[in-house]
Amino acid sequence: MDFDYTEDQTLLRDMVGQFGKDSVEPVLMEMDESERIPETLLRRMADLGLFGLAVPESFGGSGVPLLTQVVVAEALGRVSASLAAAAVYDGFLLPALLDACGDEGQKRRWLPRIASGETLGTVKIGAVSLEDRPDDAGDDGPPGTMIRAAPVGEKWRLTGGADWVVNGREATIGAVFASTGDGVEAFLVNPAAAGVESAPITGKLGLRPVGFARWSFAECVVDGGDKLETGGPDSGGGNGVRRGLRLLSNLFLAAASVGLIQAGLEVAGEYAKERKQFGRPIGGFQLVQEMIAGMVFDVEAARLLVYHAAADAQGRGGGLRLAASAAPIARARSFAAEAALKAGTQAVQVHGGYGRGGGEDATAPVSLMS
Repeated sequence: MDFDYTEDQTLLRDMVGQFGKDSVEPVLMEMDESERIPETLLRRMADLGLFGLAVPESFGGSGVPLLTQVVVAEALGRVSASLAAAAVYDGFLLPALLDACGDEGQKRRWLPRIASGETLGTVKIGAVSLEDRPDDAGDDGPPGTMIRAAPVGEKWRLTGGADWVVNGREATIGAVFASTGDGVEAFLVNPAAAGVESAPITGKLGLRPVGFARWSFAECVVDGGDKLETGGPDSGGGNGVRRGLRLLSNLFLAAASVGLIQAGLEVAGEYAKERKQFGRPIGGFQLVQEMIAGMVFDVEAARLLVYHAAADAQGRGGGLRLAASAAPIARARSFAAEAALKAGTQAVQVHGGYGRGGGEDATAPVSLMS
């Protein structure tokens, strides 16, 4: 299988890398301390077309293939895990959901606005409670975080709540999954609408700049035109769509994890060349060499697993039809996530005292958590 970068992939990867060097690295510490992604960075990402990669050309995006989206997610992960998460949920997952389940009016209303950066959207995948489906328990959350939907004429009433909504603090449009008693349906919601309360979640250990929020629905009435068409029970319905989005999200987050490993390798390698101990660079010591070599093995292995999973999913049609690609995606997500955690820990160890996050030379390890 050939994983050489295409010209488009190379241009996008290099563009994201330059954006990170010029615009993101100088404000990484500020982002971590303020727990916010500056609007100027989000605007710049939109201007670069990063929110429109998954949006079809007919709706103002570039509609690049899934593997190319994965390459960009990796490049964003190298720059900042928080920027990668924001882009994945707003620019990749929400357009994928709208493209698969939206009608023509919903697509024309929202896809161009997502591509242009006019709105920062979000998808809450796990806000579903299905007591008779214990295999879904991992996505349900605690008892107080369920969303239920009941028909009211041609409209729908949403009640309950959803925790850890990615981009939920800033979003002007989002998508939630709700249990109807007979199954699961998906709805587009405005977090500023009547009957919706959005509370920011702060004080996180990692991904601090990401605008996580808790959405609560108290007798929120949603217009029937904001209900997405999930295909009914014969096609798996909302549960099938939700699983497809979960797999797609795992694929993109695995790619971002590859970027994190690459970042750890680069900052540790550079510091090991510069930092001297006992009269020579610490990169000459066996323990440091072993940690850096381990990162090299891990980033190559993780990248191959992610690209293989993406190519497999793309070959099967992409979109949300990912059930047959579940195993490759699970392998990629598991390995890449563990390797990213290990790379971050080892990068901090290579930096020694500077790895604590204080001091002028300590911004690189901090960037691995931001």
